[in-house]
Amino acid sequence: MVDISRIPIEIRWRIATRMLTFLPIAYNREFNDFLGENYATLEYPIFEEAAKDIRAIASAFQLPNHNAYGLARTMDVISSVFFGPGFQGETLEVSNDKALIRLTTCPLLNMAEEIGVTAGRIHQACTTCAKEAVECLNPEYTVNSSRSMCLGGAFCEMTIERKV
Repeated sequence: MVDISRIPIEIRWRIATRMLTFLPIAYNREFNDFLGENYATLEYPIFEEAAKDIRAIASAFQLPNHNAYGLARTMDVISSVFFGPGFQGETLEVSNDKALIRLTTCPLLNMAEEIGVTAGRIHQACTTCAKEAVECLNPEYTVNSSRSMCLGGAFCEMTIERKV
C-alpha cells in the first residue's frame, strides 16, 4: 500500500517549504503584469492573514516578541519554518528598541531567479510581509528596509525598531 510514510519527513518538509516559496513568486509572475498596480492591492490582505498565522505560531511556541532582538529571532525562526533553512545572515546591532538584520542568502530571491521572475518584483512583497509580521507580533515595533538584494544590493538590511 502506498502512503505518505514512504516519503521521509525531511523530504516532505523540503517539498512543502519549496512550494510555499514558489507560490507567491509564481502568482507575481502570472498576475502582476495583467493587474498592474492592482496586484499589490490584492496581495496586501494575503500578507495580513499570513501575519495572523505567524502571531499564532509565535504564541503557541512562546517565541519572543517583547523587544527588537526577540522579534528578530522570532522572524528568523518563522521564516525558516515557512521558507526553509535557506536564509543566511545575522543580527548586527542589537538593543531593546532596535535590531539590524543583514541577510546574505534568501530562498525567495533564489526561487525568483530560478523561475525567471525579475527580483525587483518581489522586493515590495517581501518588505510588506516582514512589516505585517513584525507589527502583528508586536504593534509597538515596525520594520524598515534599507538595502535589498532584490534591488541589486550585495545583501539585505532590515531594521526592526520601536515605532516613534
